[in-house]
Amino acid sequence: MDAAHIRNFSIIAHIDHGKTTLSDRLLHRTGTVATRDMEEQLLDAMDLEKERGITIKAHPVTMMYKAKDGETYELNLIDTPGHVDFAYEVSRSLAACEGALLIIDAAQGVEAQTVANVHLAMKQNLLIIPVINKIDLPHANVPLALQQLEDILAIPAELAIPASAKEGIGIEEILEAIVKRIPAPSPSGAPSLQALVVDSYFDNYRGVVTLVRVFNGEIRPGMQAKLLHSGQNVEIKEVGSFNPAPYKRDKLEVGETGYITANIKSPSEVKMGDTITDARNPSPTLPGFQEIHPMVFSGIYPINTADYEHLKANLAKLQLNDSAFVFQSETSVALGFGFRCGFLGLLHLEIVQERLRREYDMDIITTYPSVIYKVTTTDGQMKEVDNPAFLPDVTFIAAIEEPMVKAFVICPNENIGDIMALLAEKRGSAEHTETLDARRVMITSRLPLNEILIDFHDRIKSITRGFGSMDYEEDGYQESDMVKLDMLVNAEPVDAFSSLVHRSKAEGRGRALAAKLKEVIPKQQFAVAIQAAIGGKVVARETVSAMRKDVTAKCYGGDISRKRKLLEKQKEGKKRMKSFGSVNIPQEAFIEVLKADMFYLRWLISKTVREAVELARHASKHLNAQRDILSADAVSAVEQAIGNLRAAAKAGAPKAELTTLMEELEAAANRNLKPYPGAWARENLEVFLVVVALVLAFRTFFLQPFKIPTGSMQPTLYGITSENLKSVPNAEIPTGWKRVREWFAGVSYIHIVADADNTRVEAVEPPLSLRIFNLKQRIRINGEWKTLWFPPDYGNETLESRAQLFRHTVYRRGEDIIKLKVIGGDHLFVDRMTYNFRPPQRGEIIVFETRGIEALPQDQFYIKRLVALGGETVSVGDDFHLVIDGNRLDASTPRFEMVYGFQGTHPGHANGSKGVDIRPRYLFPDGQARYQVRTNHYMVMGDNTFNSYDSRGWGDFSRENVIGKAFCVYWPLSSRFGWGFR
Repeated sequence: MDAAHIRNFSIIAHIDHGKTTLSDRLLHRTGTVATRDMEEQLLDAMDLEKERGITIKAHPVTMMYKAKDGETYELNLIDTPGHVDFAYEVSRSLAACEGALLIIDAAQGVEAQTVANVHLAMKQNLLIIPVINKIDLPHANVPLALQQLEDILAIPAELAIPASAKEGIGIEEILEAIVKRIPAPSPSGAPSLQALVVDSYFDNYRGVVTLVRVFNGEIRPGMQAKLLHSGQNVEIKEVGSFNPAPYKRDKLEVGETGYITANIKSPSEVKMGDTITDARNPSPTLPGFQEIHPMVFSGIYPINTADYEHLKANLAKLQLNDSAFVFQSETSVALGFGFRCGFLGLLHLEIVQERLRREYDMDIITTYPSVIYKVTTTDGQMKEVDNPAFLPDVTFIAAIEEPMVKAFVICPNENIGDIMALLAEKRGSAEHTETLDARRVMITSRLPLNEILIDFHDRIKSITRGFGSMDYEEDGYQESDMVKLDMLVNAEPVDAFSSLVHRSKAEGRGRALAAKLKEVIPKQQFAVAIQAAIGGKVVARETVSAMRKDVTAKCYGGDISRKRKLLEKQKEGKKRMKSFGSVNIPQEAFIEVLKADMFYLRWLISKTVREAVELARHASKHLNAQRDILSADAVSAVEQAIGNLRAAAKAGAPKAELTTLMEELEAAANRNLKPYPGAWARENLEVFLVVVALVLAFRTFFLQPFKIPTGSMQPTLYGITSENLKSVPNAEIPTGWKRVREWFAGVSYIHIVADADNTRVEAVEPPLSLRIFNLKQRIRINGEWKTLWFPPDYGNETLESRAQLFRHTVYRRGEDIIKLKVIGGDHLFVDRMTYNFRPPQRGEIIVFETRGIEALPQDQFYIKRLVALGGETVSVGDDFHLVIDGNRLDASTPRFEMVYGFQGTHPGHANGSKGVDIRPRYLFPDGQARYQVRTNHYMVMGDNTFNSYDSRGWGDFSRENVIGKAFCVYWPLSSRFGWGFR
């Protein structure tokens, strides 16, 4: 086909944003796949791909589309992997394209891997077509996704196409955009054939099938070709394309994507990213090629040693379709013969492990994963070590370097502290924090690859309740204090449990392994010492007590020396036995410990395992509570069901088996456990009460739930105020217990001091108001950004005014830049429900907003007592108490003891007027005046304990301004300490 009618594109997205579903829709709309042949995840051929909802191998497909301009176009799609482990496959797939569809979930927004994949596409100079997918979801937020598209990725929002791959919405618009926006391929200008190897797979009948994109020339059957990086000459036997099944073609021309076969027997001969050219007239190599190197290593051993050859053959078969997977034989004293395997990442390891179990029915054990360390010896040599057994003696080691990664973590604002703590725990450092939108930030961190192997991603999901995401990229090596941790059983090292760990974590891991080994090693005739050691230093120890025969059983009294003699003789015998004896650790013990280690890997990606563990824990809890009232048979039945489920979860059983065992446990529990009265309510009430207590405590000490100005009503709420200590001579920031006491009193401090001469405040960003009614503001001092958190002082929000912070002011070393005292306001809890079912009543304290009321800030809340309803007439009595429709509201009226009118014509708030400050308009210009409250309005006034002018003549406002009923006021630990219920 003419190159002008060819479009090559890829689809990039974060995992589970709908990439494969959209591919299926495009295939269906273009008629490439008939309706009767459609199925979910059509391009994902492997069961693992369909089960996990991810793409593991790149899949090309050619579609013919008749556009609205009447022309027929050849659309070549490459469905790329989305996981970070397969980033190189993504980059090679993108190199074969001129454009890419960027899929963004309308409900999730831009995620960490979205950013990484867009950067890859931009490096390849691809034209990006953004697609906002899943707009049919009830919680979809398309405007926010469009804003993130512009703010984070710098892609104009007007280029985005709203769509729902599931419902088929926007598919026609996407196809037209592919035709109109993505440029047609053009020849590279090379003298002859130039084709890029995108991927390959092994066919039992045709050998290696190579997926290619032609950049120059053409490929025909029978021509002589050359693989430039391997240097191999081959004869092309067959060429073709996919739709999505392979079909033969006469040739592949410039811009087209398809496959070739050339009687290549070994996948290792075809390297992804290689260049295929004419053997007789070679063209230059296409840029971007790199060798794929494993990042993670682990030992795989057959549980039955007789299966060694069977395992070797199956690993070789897996390698045929996975050139990134490498393995070599190794021997372990504990586990026997096995293989040291290299993987691109943890998901890659899991996939190989699962395929061995499912496709080849192999019963295997996998050792703790490790990375490649660079060891510099004292004689200057550099060695790469991926197995602790190959680590040189510590006396010959000059330095050890470990691989580092740059991680990008996107999380909600409220989880920043927990994520920072996790990064610190994983020996990481936060290099940069970027605000993505009002609710999310992206933290860029550098940390060791070894620290993110096991539970890092899972803990991010747990901390952020599923709203966080993570991506990473390689970032070189860094010297680190790594040590070899040996496990010794009866003073003999056990190679299977040796590992390279950071010195700071060696003791903790040693204790955990020693405790686990103590559980699984059977008792001997003598005490067995289990030790974790670094070199000659023991950092943890457990002891398996000896089996002991009662040698004094036949002594029925008599001289005590006879018993002592027998015990001493037994003691000497056990001492002699320990010095000459050895401990034979059964293989089952090794397997149990290693499975406990590797259990966290399956936890990362198996939702079913998490459900199984939670169900087993829940059933065990109820069994223990009822054990004393159940029969032995009932206890045994439930215990057996719990044990079966836990064993299957640890063994990595398939989803179907786990589901069956969960159903069996539920049936056993329902059949044997006794339901107690109100079980659901009792079980959840304590959780609810704890949550309420925590929320109230957090809200009390850290948040200002409502924007109450100072002096709104006495005695009610004091607002938040600030004091600039730079203008107070000799003002000191308290420390120690005084600082703690002031914090409980609601007082906090912001203090920044210049650490060098000529310090300048270069930039001050506007404050960002968060939902929790705190403020976040960033300032840049000498090129370094600082983030400050503080409660709002309404009407005086920004740091510039509150702290006298001015840009470009020059500070000397030790001079205060900010020295601000923030005095927290009182806290109010509001009932927002009651007024949904009835109107407010006289005497109640209500909270209302100032929106629409003249001459007042439009974003505040006030708290006042309701004195009159719409249509009622209000006047002032002789003693300045109010009179409503002739009825006095005085000390004899409950809740009105402290409600007074103003004295004379003292101005106060009156329908938005501030008396003579704005215009002379009063509700009661004299003592004889009357005021009628407007319909659907309420008149409120303050409790005038201090006879404050702003509380007396307040006036009325619309029903629409009512927020709710105040029912609880809390004053911090100060002179106003206490609770007030209204």
